[in-house]
Amino acid sequence: MKTKTILTLALEAALALPASLSAQDKLTVNGRIDLVNNYVWRGMGQNSGFSVQPTLSLAYKGFSLSAWGSQSLTNNADRNVQEQDISLGYSAGGFSATVTDYWWGGLHQPYGYYKHGPADITLIPSVGFTPWKGYYHDGAAFTDISLKASKEIALSGKVSVPMFVQAIVSPTNDHVYLVAGMGIGF
Repeated sequence: MKTKTILTLALEAALALPASLSAQDKLTVNGRIDLVNNYVWRGMGQNSGFSVQPTLSLAYKGFSLSAWGSQSLTNNADRNVQEQDISLGYSAGGFSATVTDYWWGGLHQPYGYYKHGPADITLIPSVGFTPWKGYYHDGAAFTDISLKASKEIALSGKVSVPMFVQAIVSPTNDHVYLVAGMGIGF
């Protein structure tokens, strides 16, 4: 299992996340720690032995953010048998989408090591803030908080299709947006 970033359907997200997340008007925080005798991922043994698997999830107005991990406690030969998964999701009405970064450390690879994996998706977090009354708000406020995921898909040596998905929360306007786009680059 190599590092990968995947846009999943809500069904896979629900199966992959131990905590249940749904749209609500208040921030909810859930945590959990599982102890397992061995970690098996989709039918593949991870040679982990006894492992600890913590989960932390946040949900607010249809958005969800979760982190899940697995760390071997007994594999002395390969102490770095571990996995870290981070998921960002949005759900409204019958629509649900989740972006997940599945990272498996395997043997001795630090978190974020993507050199040999297909995770060439760029993530750009941003925060908009106005310090005083003006066009964006009637006082100091956070105007927007967003996370943008983008990727270029090469069609040939000279032609590519840049694509992106961006989740935006506007606290000052009490709105959330999910924007997707694509273009043709050459």
